[in-house]
Amino acid sequence: MKLSSSILAFAALFSPFFALAQSSVEVTYTANDKREYTFQAKNTNVCDYTVKVEFTDLQGGSCGCSLPFIESISPGPSTLFTLKPNQNNQGISFRFGYTYLKGRVLNKAPKPFLYLFPFSSAVPHKAFLSKNIMEMIANKKVSNFYGIAFQMQKGDTVFAARRGVVSQVKDAFDTHSDGIWFSSQTNSVEVFHGDGSFASYNRLKKGNMLVKEGQEVEAGEPLGIVTDDTFEGSVVVQFSLYYLSRTRAFNQTEYPYEFVVPSFYSPTNTSGLVMQSGGTYTSEWPEAMVTQEMSKKEIKRWKGKQK
Repeated sequence: MKLSSSILAFAALFSPFFALAQSSVEVTYTANDKREYTFQAKNTNVCDYTVKVEFTDLQGGSCGCSLPFIESISPGPSTLFTLKPNQNNQGISFRFGYTYLKGRVLNKAPKPFLYLFPFSSAVPHKAFLSKNIMEMIANKKVSNFYGIAFQMQKGDTVFAARRGVVSQVKDAFDTHSDGIWFSSQTNSVEVFHGDGSFASYNRLKKGNMLVKEGQEVEAGEPLGIVTDDTFEGSVVVQFSLYYLSRTRAFNQTEYPYEFVVPSFYSPTNTSGLVMQSGGTYTSEWPEAMVTQEMSKKEIKRWKGKQK
């Protein structure tokens, strides 16, 4: 069976957008006796979010920062900025609103990184590139869509391609439609990386997730079992890499995430290779690749667990 690379397209790639309504970021403020107002944010999620605070009216004060205020916040409480009176003891009048997006907003793509294949080295796997067959997703323009589908066998384990924190687990769907790739009803695991990028692993089997949200994972650790459902006769796992783009974030017409073309480590190309649609690839996880983001102390601890 041969998958047609011209029609492969991911649905769960857009999980950051669909997850937005379920997430919780709250912006509040406190006042002091100097009539200053300090704005704070509380991020109850397990990964970074980016908040936008915009004033519809502001009189008698300023914050010494650019407005609208756009900044990334880590999980937990954060101080954003302080409004101070333009004149001592003068009151400030303001109205404001805020919105937020999942991810750490970046001015440009993260530096190149060498990823591991998300499958074991037991047998070679074919890979197919996905193409964006729709210009609009959820009323947002998607101009640089990129994703990869790896052929798998039923019961195969899907592994983390890189170290990170599990930012989302979707484990609600009994089946995945054959021939329908643009659907939010896809079981998946999303991992947030240290450089602000996300990796999404899609079409996983319900009830067979091996991680939970907020869990730290290392490269090569199991995430879940691929679904038994097929697409045109083949079992596949979908992989994509993306980040929140400053030029796209909070744009009313554009999808806010930029997709990244990953480079993978291969026994035949240790400096990294970019997927060719229809190509066959073999996985290998040398210690140097698995531990490339670890400190010396973390490497020592990791080696102890391998014994």
